[in-house]
Amino acid sequence: SRLFKESLFEEFEAQISSLRGLVSVSHLDVHHHLHVHEEVFDVVVRLAKQHGFPVRSPSQAVRVRLREEGIPTPDHFE
Repeated sequence: SRLFKESLFEEFEAQISSLRGLVSVSHLDVHHHLHVHEEVFDVVVRLAKQHGFPVRSPSQAVRVRLREEGIPTPDHFE
């Protein structure tokens, strides 16, 4: 729902804001890969575009979708 997405966006935005100045934020990652769920994915895409962050992705299918949105995502993380 729209309210869920806005609440989630506000929470993620608050977390990003609280980290800035303390650590270097290099990418977005979501605990337990919750961004495979459509509503969470949409919010992650919005944040990645807004902040210019790459996104860590759990599968080839998610990498393809992120790249279609113009969001960098590596093939793997070490």
